[in-house]
Amino acid sequence: MEKYNKLFEEIFSNKEDKTSVIFDRKISKYKKLFEPIKIGNLEIKNRIVFAPLCNTGMLDTNGSFTQQAVEYYKERAKGGVGLIVSGASKVENDIEKIIPGHNGRALISISAISKITEIVEMCHYFGAKIFVQLFAGDG
Repeated sequence: MEKYNKLFEEIFSNKEDKTSVIFDRKISKYKKLFEPIKIGNLEIKNRIVFAPLCNTGMLDTNGSFTQQAVEYYKERAKGGVGLIVSGASKVENDIEKIIPGHNGRALISISAISKITEIVEMCHYFGAKIFVQLFAGDG
């Protein structure tokens, strides 16, 4: 929080600049966005959330994240987002197999888990938390 307070002080230090004063009045309504929040026992550094998207183009045919996905989530975390929610991921493969070429995200293989681990570590390095949206399958 202190980091963001310092940033706000620097931005609004020149009160003689009319633009800065107007900007100060407008942005002050949103200072709460930069305050930490707790979800259960987990503290999120700010209230900015990157919502889940259907980014299936960043998956291989087995439903594992590609290196492109690692870089994609890295950039979001690096940008200061407090919480990232990845798109829906299957938790089992017995009922409905992932069809080769069908880009359904899955958490059912070692390669999928290793990429998720890499993404989680990257997010944590930049101070972001990440949630995985779970679902039972496409059918």
